[in-house]
Amino acid sequence: MYETLVYKKEAGLGIITLNQPNVLNALNAKAYEELYEVAELADQDDGIQVLIFHGAGRGFCAGDNITDGDLLKKRTFMGAYQYILGLQRVFNRIEAIKKPVIAAIHGAACGGGLELALVCDIRIAAESARLGLPELKLGALPCIGGTQRLPRLIGTAKTKELLFTGKLLPAVEAERLGIINQVVPDGRELEEAVSMANVIKERSSLALHMAKAAVDQGRNHDLYTALEIEARNDAMLFDTADFREGMLAFSEKRPPVFRGR
Repeated sequence: MYETLVYKKEAGLGIITLNQPNVLNALNAKAYEELYEVAELADQDDGIQVLIFHGAGRGFCAGDNITDGDLLKKRTFMGAYQYILGLQRVFNRIEAIKKPVIAAIHGAACGGGLELALVCDIRIAAESARLGLPELKLGALPCIGGTQRLPRLIGTAKTKELLFTGKLLPAVEAERLGIINQVVPDGRELEEAVSMANVIKERSSLALHMAKAAVDQGRNHDLYTALEIEARNDAMLFDTADFREGMLAFSEKRPPVFRGR
């Protein structure tokens, strides 16, 4: 049992619901601890093929809970620095999950809430959702990847505009910029995430892992090094039962039955 989230498994999917609706699912020390724990658990569970993050109540996640006084205790440089590295460790672990991860967003995804969404592979948002990085209004910076992952999605100029102004983007504009993959009617975000996850889970889990790794590893290299990573990852699939099943199913004009081997 968890204090700050709910984790349930159903039909090959893992659904992680941030569950502190009274504070718009704002993250405190316990929440970060439990997010790391559940990421480890889900990543190692062979029965889970796709993960979904969602928020209980009125919003996805309003970022760090700055009302609990914990942040103000990190007043020295080293205290703050170590604290921030700890938060990054949690989100880095989520990003490193070898399985596809989908964020189903409604309401607010601000600060750390948007940074959590950014470590997911796919983001689906309700029409009324709002996303942004308002930390500069508090005299601080987004520190769990906001200044680094967001420009990799939308470029430096637009990222700086969002950082400097602190404005919250409507879901439709976030989709236009490439932050959001899909905008859906309010109340449908989790349903649509589950629907997409059910399509994804029909793929070979081995191929999904290799595809995700190729994209994530390749983006940190020049094109030709990244192409070598792509070739290596695909070549490793050639000697798997899933690859042979995929080829056979195609020739026999039937759906493949993958077993992750």
